[in-house]
Order: sequence, then C-alpha cells, then structure tokens
Amino acid sequence: MRLKAAHPPRCPFCDQPIDPPREPGPERPGDFAHGECLCGAVYVHDVTGYDLGAAFVEALGYGTDFNWDLAWDLVPQEDYEERYLEQYDLRTHMIHPSGRTEDERRVRGILLFLKFVDEIREFRAGPTTGSPRKRPQALTTAPDPADKGSMPPKISFSKRDVKKAVAGNDYANTITHMATQDPKVLNRLQQLLYTPDPTARWRTIESIGAAARVIHEYRPGFVGEFLRRLLYSASDSAATNWGAIEAAGEIIRNIPAHFNAFIRELISLMRFEDSRVNVLTALERIAESHPKLLKQKTFFDLIRFLDTKAPEVRGLTARILGKIEARECMNAIEKLTHDHTEFSLTTPHGEERFTVSALAMEALKKLKGESPAVKDVEYSETLKKGLRIFQEAEVLFNQGRTLDAVDRYEEALGIFEDESFHKGIANACEKLGDLHCFRGNLNQALPFFQRALTICNKQNDPIGEVIILDKIIDFYKRQGKHDQCLPYYLRALELAEMASDAARAGYYLTGLGDIYQGRGELEKALDAYRTAHGIFIKVRQLERAKIIEEGIASIEKSLDA
Repeated sequence: MRLKAAHPPRCPFCDQPIDPPREPGPERPGDFAHGECLCGAVYVHDVTGYDLGAAFVEALGYGTDFNWDLAWDLVPQEDYEERYLEQYDLRTHMIHPSGRTEDERRVRGILLFLKFVDEIREFRAGPTTGSPRKRPQALTTAPDPADKGSMPPKISFSKRDVKKAVAGNDYANTITHMATQDPKVLNRLQQLLYTPDPTARWRTIESIGAAARVIHEYRPGFVGEFLRRLLYSASDSAATNWGAIEAAGEIIRNIPAHFNAFIRELISLMRFEDSRVNVLTALERIAESHPKLLKQKTFFDLIRFLDTKAPEVRGLTARILGKIEARECMNAIEKLTHDHTEFSLTTPHGEERFTVSALAMEALKKLKGESPAVKDVEYSETLKKGLRIFQEAEVLFNQGRTLDAVDRYEEALGIFEDESFHKGIANACEKLGDLHCFRGNLNQALPFFQRALTICNKQNDPIGEVIILDKIIDFYKRQGKHDQCLPYYLRALELAEMASDAARAGYYLTGLGDIYQGRGELEKALDAYRTAHGIFIKVRQLERAKIIEEGIASIEKSLDA
C-alpha cells in the first residue's frame, strides 16, 4: 500500500492553508505556539502530543482573549467546536501521515483547533473594530449533535437546592436525579467544594462523580469541559483548588472508558508538593475500581515516591501499589514495614490516623494474598521448594550476605528451569544480575539481564521489560559503551509511548540524543533533544528542560559553524 505524501496543513473547518503557529509574545500568557485562520478558528501546537489538556485550555484562552469568566461558561458543540490535525511537524510546516519525515525524524506534533460561534468572535474582535467590548449575551442552546439520547427537561437548580441535596441522607440518589434534568448541577457542585468542612467536601466530591456519570449520557462534551476546568484550576498555583483534584479523579473513576487519558494530567500535578496527597487520594479511588487501568497508566510514576520525605506520600503510594497489584515493588514496600511514622489523612470517613508501616503491611498482604507465587495449592511440591529458597535468598541479600544469596538464587533458578516456571526464571535472573553488578562482576550480570528481558517480552510484561531495559542501559553506561545502549533506548521509548508516559519518554529521548551527539549525528541529536525539551516543559520538569536547552544551543552553534 502506498503511503500518503506529506502535505501542508489546512484548516479543518474551512480547508484554507494556515500559517505556521508562532510562539506566544511577552504580552500574552501561555506555553504553546498558536495561530489563527482567516475563518476565525484559533489553533495551538502541542509538539509532544502528550499535553492536549493544557493545549485545549490555552486555545480556549486565545479564543476568548483570556477572559476566563467567559471561557469557563462556554459549552462545547454549542459555543465552539474542537478538531485536530495529527502528525504535524513545525520545522517543515507539513503534515506527515506516516509519522516520520523524509529524513526519518519522528513526528508527534498535534494542532488543536477551536472554532467559536459568531458572538464570541465578535467579542474578541471588539478593540480591533473600535466597538466597545461587551460580554456576549445568551449564546445558542442548540443540542450537541454528538450527545446521546434526548435532552433533559429544562429545569434549573440553584446552589441552595444543590447544597440542600448534598446535606441530605440520600444525597447520592437525589443529586443523580437532579443531574438527569440540569447539567449545570456540576457547576453548582463545584462551588460547594470551597468549604472548610472536610466531610461536606467529600460528600460533594462523590456527588460530582455520580452527577457526571448521568450527565455524560446526554451531554458528554459538557462533562469533558468541566473535567478540563477542574484540572486547570488545580494546576493554577494562584487558584484555590480545594477538592478539585479529588473531584477530577472521581469523574475519571465513574467514566473511565472516556476519560482515562486524563490520568496523565492528574499525575502531572505530582510536581507540586502541596498537591501530592490530593493526587494520590484521587488515584487510590480510581485504583479501587480500575486497578489494571491505573497500573498501566501510573506504575513508573508512582514507584519513585516510595522513598520521598513526606510520610503520607510514602504510605499512600504503597497502598495504591498494593491495590494495583504491583508485585514488582514488593521488596521496596517491605522496607516500609519498619517505618512507624504517623500522619493523618482526610478521607470520606473523616479525619483518620495512619502509620507508614500499617499501609505498607496492608499493601503486602494484598500482594501476597493474591500472588500466585504464594498460593501453594497451585504449585507442585518441587516448585514450592524453589519459591521458599528464593525467599531465603531475598533475606540473605537484604542482610548483605551476597555470596550466600548468589548460591540460593542459583539453586532456585535451577528448580524454576526444571519446572518451566518462566516468571520465576525471570525474577531469579534479574536478582542474579543485580547481585553481580553489586559485586562488580559486570560481565557476569549481562547474560542474566538479557535472559530476563527475553522472558518479559515473550510473556507480554511491558513493566518488567522496562525495568530490565533500564538495568541494561545502566550496565552499558557504567562501562562507557554508550553506543550499545541504542537498541535498548529505542525499545524503552516505544514502551513509554505505548503507556503514554511522557516524562519517561523524555528521559529516553535525552539518552538517544546523547548517543547521536557522541556519534556526530547532530541533526538526529537535535531532533531528540528538542522533543525531550518540549516534554519536560509540559510536565514541568524545568531543571531538566534548562539543561537540555544548553545542549540544544551548543549543537545549533556547531551546525551554524
């Protein structure tokens, strides 16, 4: 089949050619390059394709001249339409349907377009025409063609009505009934989040989730815009966002099929230390209902918080990893069972006291209780013996008795091989690789890592595969053999992109840039660094972004010379 040729971008609303998006000037807020079509549609450029939520917010700002009071009152499909152009490359100002340029650069960029109704465009153009700028009057209320089912009766509930319903004994059912008649119940509930009473706030959060599930059946666009608004308010350090993060999580928990992509937006808020407990609380609620989904989206982002300074963050992270069955983290969680630091959390049940050790033991109990590795009835007596020996090796390793641990791991590996227990083989090989690295026997470590990697790949275990890939990359870097990291970086980047893990993708792209730069392939290095830089800016890892900026400037100077 012949691939479509690259072509210039055209507006998806009027089919006219568009100019390249330009960087925001000092007179405008924003992080995204933007532009405007002759038909009035505005567009922004997400260079990574990972940050469409923030890109949408900026496009909404450009379309309303950054009048946020007006912007958040708009209803999708009624007041504006949203469309996309994918595989856009800013450097060539071309759409590359194959996802790659002629020189094999990967293209990930997306142009997000918003086309507003005439009243909004006239409002925005007010100063240019010399007319006074006035807030648009009542906008069109035509039904959203994408909405499902019939529109609800036009019944409006006040903030007082909604507050009374939330305070009632049967608040969930009452709010659900109200939501079937008035979608703006969500707006009233958002106003109720700003209360110092944690119990009332949690009742409101749960009500938002229940109401969103009902409203989504007939106004899905309205719910999507409301969720974006919550996340925007949570990411605005100048805004009071009590309950916004948990409410966003509650919507995702109730409508995972449509809004699971926003889990990445939640995770990005972990960059704010003050928001971490809120994010983890929201993720825990999602984990209760959709553990496999959450593991796929957040595993690598969570494990790094097991050793953070805040005890509540350590404890909640361990609890979530237990709920999503992250057995790969059992050793790290087990270390927390000796951490008796106390802390308090506000939960749906009120203010509760916890210890890190209690939450870690809770997680381990779930992992071991549900792990096939500890259900003796499923294994032969020989395999049970191998598992016991493996646990003995773990204890010896933790005690620092590395030679004894090597012997026991090798004994367990032999049993696992005889029993064709692939998971056990992979685990034993990984541990033996770790031990040989620890003892400085690097050449002996590599075959174990490579064998574990092959098993993870065949067993369709992407998380295990990435863990081993990282260890092999580190192995070659320690030996100064950076070129040999290349295939492992490429595979790891592929897995990170499949998991929509932007930050991890940025890390691997940086590694690829280092290799290309070392080889003298400066154009390839520049492409990798630029993409990584865009990712780190979007996920707010600004220190990494600044370091890469210096590297980009150095390469550009070399190319110019």
